[in-house]
Amino acid sequence: MDGASCTSRRKACDLCVSRKIKCDSLKPTCTNCTLYGAACKITASTRHPTKKRALSSNGEREAKSITPTETNNDRVDALEARLVNIEALLGQMAARIHETATSQHRETNAARDVSMQACMSDEVAPTPTCPANTSTAVQPTENLELPPLPEVLPLVDKYFKSYNHFNPLFDEPSFMRMLLNLYSSPSKRPVVPWAAVNVVLAINHRIIEGLPMEDPKVASCLQNVQSIMALLMTWQEDLLGLQVLLGMALVNQGCVEPQLSMVLMGSVIRIAQRMRLHSKQALLSCSPAVALQRRRLFWIAYILDRDIALRACSPYIQLDSETDLDMPEKDPEDGIGILWSAKANARFNFLRARVQLAFIQGKAHDIMYSQRAQTLTPQQRQTQIARIERMLYDWQKHIPDEFQRTENVTQLPPMSAQFMMNIFFRHVEVLFRIHSIFSFDITWISRVTRYLSPAVIELGDGETDGEVVRSELTPLPAGWSECVQYCRRCLPLSCLSHQTDYSVWLHACGTFSSLIVLIVNMIEFPDHEAVAEDNKLIEDWHKKFIQMGLKVSYEHSEMFNILEQLERRARGQIKRIAQSKSSVTEFSALVDEELLAQFDWAAPVNIDL
Repeated sequence: MDGASCTSRRKACDLCVSRKIKCDSLKPTCTNCTLYGAACKITASTRHPTKKRALSSNGEREAKSITPTETNNDRVDALEARLVNIEALLGQMAARIHETATSQHRETNAARDVSMQACMSDEVAPTPTCPANTSTAVQPTENLELPPLPEVLPLVDKYFKSYNHFNPLFDEPSFMRMLLNLYSSPSKRPVVPWAAVNVVLAINHRIIEGLPMEDPKVASCLQNVQSIMALLMTWQEDLLGLQVLLGMALVNQGCVEPQLSMVLMGSVIRIAQRMRLHSKQALLSCSPAVALQRRRLFWIAYILDRDIALRACSPYIQLDSETDLDMPEKDPEDGIGILWSAKANARFNFLRARVQLAFIQGKAHDIMYSQRAQTLTPQQRQTQIARIERMLYDWQKHIPDEFQRTENVTQLPPMSAQFMMNIFFRHVEVLFRIHSIFSFDITWISRVTRYLSPAVIELGDGETDGEVVRSELTPLPAGWSECVQYCRRCLPLSCLSHQTDYSVWLHACGTFSSLIVLIVNMIEFPDHEAVAEDNKLIEDWHKKFIQMGLKVSYEHSEMFNILEQLERRARGQIKRIAQSKSSVTEFSALVDEELLAQFDWAAPVNIDL
């Protein structure tokens, strides 16, 4: 009797019972049996009677609450409702667990130690990796803190109107949306966008305002980014991680010791290659705005890669044979990269010209420092050097005349003048390299220091020295006069009133090379008509450097020592020529006491050992 009643109450088939799923009791086959391809049948089961158990008072009340009128359907509906509630609770718990795990994963990544000091190697590593050490890692601030928004907005606005206009590291609309999102949820700030804001603030403080690296504003921003360097090295969700790393390389480029920038660029180029920024094919699936940002970001990395390679005499990473992107636009719709003259009567596409110069920098590197260059014959080398000279000439003649003259450049806004100074110095550095008159070229410095030998110049009483014994010297390099003219154009830009600590070290190699060339020219040709102007250029630069009170490395202090001794020989040759002439009035400018006053090159310089 009990078995019969049990069978009559049961409506689920065997498959639905075994899998514990709801059976819709369709005939002849339910939906689940159709889905699983099983025979839809119901097997009768016999339920053995059980002994009655004493119920507690609670149990009695529960038993009484179940009335005989409650049907099986009501029970099924109630159970299903409870199941829905349980599933909802399980879903909420799973979401919380996932959120907690993600948060812990981010914190773990952020806590990984990427020791910047360990990366300060002499060689450029393609992808530097440092062991994680959470006990000594630089930790990000607890809540990813940022300065107040009213304080940040003017700085970001200044960054986009000045620096980013010529070096478009970020897309302004995208960056501003990201910035507002960060401030709308201060307690849930994502790490990489937070680092991007810190990089923009660091560029503003360090490059635009010219604050030293030790300044708390600069140091705090850089420390924040360094604390998540491990995450940035592996970030592949978007371009933001690459942009932050490239920004760090740009900030550290203008330092006394730029090794960190060299190491970072190795990683930047490898990440850019992994993201296929160098490939035109990869742009086909991108929107026009994203494609434009990818191209610009690649060309900035390309420029910096060539800069650092030539500066460090080490191979560049991005090969031209592996690059098929179009050059930056001649007339970009948003005007990015365009520089206007002070009178707004001429325009110059700085970004496009800078990419073209970077290409020439790569060719100069190939001739001077590549392994293949070691196998060239002297004739082959001269042929290649002449080819690069023609490339430099063709490149320069496309710069409008309004930007060729130094006096016009000095009238530009500070950031525009800084970028023009950069392109002038990079141009002259290539010229110095191919003619082997670079300030840190061993052969050239060995020739220059020969002037300090008594066998070449005998020091006399009253700073009137003997004539230069040229038999003890190798001839001056080819193209000497042209190099001297370029020195006279570049050095006045180094004396601008808005010169910064960053720009001094960014162009230090070109500046020291120009100083040596002008002083050597005074020693070799002490009676040339521009000697007074050249001497004033050197004096003005030295006064500006002393006024800024910059610290120098040991290598730079040695260079100052050489400059001081060379200047003494130049002064002795000028006095010798002045006294040997019968007409004193003809050389009155040369013997002027103020002009010939000795420079105290070494005393005011702070040596950072």
